Amino acid sequence: MKVTSAAAIVACLWAGSGCSSDCRVEGGVLIMSWSSFCAQGYCTYTAPPCTGPAGGAQRMSYPACGLTTVTLSTIGGPDIWVYDAAGTLVGKQMSSDSSWYTCPSDSDVRALQVRAGRFPEPGCMGTPCACTDGGGMCTAPDAGVD
Repeated sequence: MKVTSAAAIVACLWAGSGCSSDCRVEGGVLIMSWSSFCAQGYCTYTAPPCTGPAGGAQRMSYPACGLTTVTLSTIGGPDIWVYDAAGTLVGKQMSSDSSWYTCPSDSDVRALQVRAGRFPEPGCMGTPCACTDGGGMCTAPDAGVD
């Protein structure tokens, strides 16, 4: 069964019909399963520079969580890449001011931001990484993504 709205989700849960969906919208962000996200081609990596047309990328290390984030501010909102301690991409958020991201299994489920994978938990403390290489990636070797 396609789940396209909050009302449909409530009806689905009430009926106990076991509805499933790999997408949902929370707070204006399309939350997608990692497998669906990657199947859309969104898991490809392009290293955001420390400086750029929309400002600069900001890198945060979350040692207690074993994650590092790279955030680039865009006109549509933040683009965020999340890496584990081995430097593997494990989460990503993309934002647009004009193009909708849609759920591959239900095109009625859509938003201007899409997010999937792992992100630091709210209680996990982050430490900023200063960009010191004149515009390339941050130089702190905290997650192996330099």
